[in-house]
Amino acid sequence: DTELEREKEKVRAAGLEDHEIDYWIRYATLPEDESEEKARVQSYAMFDHVDAKLHRLAAAFKKRQAVSRHTDMTPDEK
Repeated sequence: DTELEREKEKVRAAGLEDHEIDYWIRYATLPEDESEEKARVQSYAMFDHVDAKLHRLAAAFKKRQAVSRHTDMTPDEK
């Protein structure tokens, strides 16, 4: 179990998030005869990966918008 945790830490350092790591561990440890389940788990993992990136991008965009709105204000508006 500690070996698994060490591996997770390495992957986290590479930028993957816990839910992505858990999906891939589940995907990698399924028996071969469950290939349909593997494909489903893999597609969920990819969806979550892209979804998380989109949320981060949206958050960064909103933050940038807020900063630019603040700097565009006249002293009276601030």
